[in-house]
Amino acid sequence: MNLVFISDRLPARHPALVEGLGRILADHGIPLRTIASTRDVWCRDYMPVQLAPGEFLQYRYEPDYLREGF
Repeated sequence: MNLVFISDRLPARHPALVEGLGRILADHGIPLRTIASTRDVWCRDYMPVQLAPGEFLQYRYEPDYLREGF
């Protein structure tokens, strides 16, 4: 809600996306920061998401194809 983090790998892989996202966030006064030394571009798999001030949601990555017996 008041700060957005992205993987440090995202700008190298999708520079136009990061530039556009940064511009939109800046227009709304929301800083964009990077997380250093990530192994994946998808921070949602391991970072909580802020829903409201003081309220967070932790995403759980459990795709069907990783379940035993699938």
